[in-house]
This record gives sequence, C-alpha cells and structure tokens, in this order.
Amino acid sequence: MLAVTPAADWDARINACAVMIMAMTLRLTDAETRALLWRAEHEGRPMQESCQAGHPRNVEAHSPAELLDWALDEGLPRYAEVLERLPR
Repeated sequence: MLAVTPAADWDARINACAVMIMAMTLRLTDAETRALLWRAEHEGRPMQESCQAGHPRNVEAHSPAELLDWALDEGLPRYAEVLERLPR
C-alpha cells in the first residue's frame, strides 16, 4: 500500500476542489473596489487578473497555520481511534 503524506493528500484535495469550482462573485466595498482598480491599473492588467494574483499569496500566508489549527482541534480528535490503529 502506498503511503500518502498529509501534505500530498491536502494538495490532492485542493486540486480536486479547484477543478469543480468554476466561478465566484466577489463583493467589495467602494473603497476596496477603488484599491483593487488602482492596483490593477498600476500593474497594467485587468482587475480580475490582479485579484487572482493576490489570492495564492493570501492562501500561502494563512493556510498552513489554519490547517494546523484544524488538524489539532478537530482532525486528531475525530480520527483518534483510527490513528491509534496505524502501525508505528
């Protein structure tokens, strides 16, 4: 049986979810819209591209800590019995 590391498993789930997601409506305040418009014009690209470029940076900055918090608070207790059965 092939062992899958937690990071690889998480990457696979993210990729599977990304394939299913097609579109999203982003609701911004007037100030946020102006800031995004300024950023896009400054970068010389459409607002959508500017927003898409910022998303991975935001995810990379916050996801590892949030994933760890979830794993410790919810994941381990939920799967404790199964984890105990795994060979060491």
